[in-house]
Amino acid sequence: MGLFTHVDLAAAQEIAERFALGQARGIEGIAAGTVNSNYRLTTDRAAYFLRVNEGKHEADVAWEAAFVAHLAADGVPTPPPLRERGGAGWSRTSVGLVTLFPWLHGAPRSSRTVGPVECAAVGAALARMHLAAAGREHRPHALHFLAIADRATVAAVGAGFGDGDPEWAEVRDELARERDYLVAAAPARARLPSGIIHGDLFPDNTLFDGERLVALLDFEQAGAGPWLYDLAVCLTSWCYADDFLPDRARALLAGYERCRALAAEERAGLATEARAAAARFCLTRYLDVEQNPAATDHARRTKDYRRYRDRLRRLRALGEPGVTRLAFG
Repeated sequence: MGLFTHVDLAAAQEIAERFALGQARGIEGIAAGTVNSNYRLTTDRAAYFLRVNEGKHEADVAWEAAFVAHLAADGVPTPPPLRERGGAGWSRTSVGLVTLFPWLHGAPRSSRTVGPVECAAVGAALARMHLAAAGREHRPHALHFLAIADRATVAAVGAGFGDGDPEWAEVRDELARERDYLVAAAPARARLPSGIIHGDLFPDNTLFDGERLVALLDFEQAGAGPWLYDLAVCLTSWCYADDFLPDRARALLAGYERCRALAAEERAGLATEARAAAARFCLTRYLDVEQNPAATDHARRTKDYRRYRDRLRRLRALGEPGVTRLAFG
């Protein structure tokens, strides 16, 4: 999974002219994306990160560009989108809707290479993002578990989908029970402090230079939701190897609370939000990777739905008291 739209040097030059970047010298694909097509665009002035926004509406691309520009201006570590000649932070081109960012020096991490220092830095940056986004215009976050389960009922609870795969059939039944649990918890979840959340802050959506956090990346799933859900996504992705790791989890939460203290209901609700996050990624990875004939072997290895099945089972076994001890000591 990675490059879905081909960008040649002629298209690169068109984009460089739109953004007043000089003469295009090279265009190199980055085969890491699962949704968009990403490239390194080099001109006679500098290098840039080019994203071709696949399958998106213009309003969504414009909203994301304006939101990221606002975060960057408010001190959140994220690169602001470049502006094209007309002033917009995106452009419609012959290869589709594109956004451009300065090329930053740093590298993404994997969940197996991060430690407490990186987790604390991400927690603090996430809190700064939530505070900076307060009061901004919201849009729905369409990929929380209940929205996905409603849209793909056959995957979560219906008969006939995946019946030839007994392993998935067992997980499907677990997700059906999880959906019932989250429906029952919906009133309490609706009372949590909320605003715009990132929604997908995995280690590979960050850049680090050593232990220094350079940037939060990839806000295309940003939308309205409980701030705690963002922390729960990080808990399940940054703080798990073969089991949850208390030193990472406590560093993540402590880093966050250095910038924004959690309310009592948030501390009590962390286990529920973590289960919602684990259920979401278990389901989406089955639909988008396991059932996708275009998925590469690398994607099947790194985005195996069973990883989040295991996290979900562990969270249920820990229960609320166990998750509280894991995260807060």
